[in-house]
Amino acid sequence: MKYCLGNIYGVTASLCIMGLLVGCAAIDPDPTRVGAYRLTQQECNSLIRIARYNLTRSDRYVTARERHIITNREPEFNIAYSAPRTGKATIRWELGRGRVIRVTAFGPFLTSRMAWRVNIENFSEVEHNKTRLAGKPLGKEDFADLLPAARTEKTKSSGR
Repeated sequence: MKYCLGNIYGVTASLCIMGLLVGCAAIDPDPTRVGAYRLTQQECNSLIRIARYNLTRSDRYVTARERHIITNREPEFNIAYSAPRTGKATIRWELGRGRVIRVTAFGPFLTSRMAWRVNIENFSEVEHNKTRLAGKPLGKEDFADLLPAARTEKTKSSGR
């Protein structure tokens, strides 16, 4: 019995060590190596080309002027890897007049499982409340509607 338990522990330890070695062998030791982990420049250009094609093939997302900008201007391109040749790529064009279009690709790049999302941001539609705050420092009365009534009463009575 003692011999049998010793063998079980030895076999278990050996299997654990072998599992660690095999698991570590699957990880690319040099994640900066292009082709194995990262996309090549040509593959990055393919992602941009696919995004351009999908944005400019219809009037759904962009106007004719914006289509010209997307076709002729280089976008901002950022990529974050979560696994070999997998992650999140962001392609962004500033179209002018406060309008920005961002295309994001998720998942295994350049495969049928890669997902796309398009975000359109209109910064020109943001309005600031200039009349209420122009040249006036903020005081407690500006935040009275956010404070509980009891606390406001206490603040007034203490003279703060």
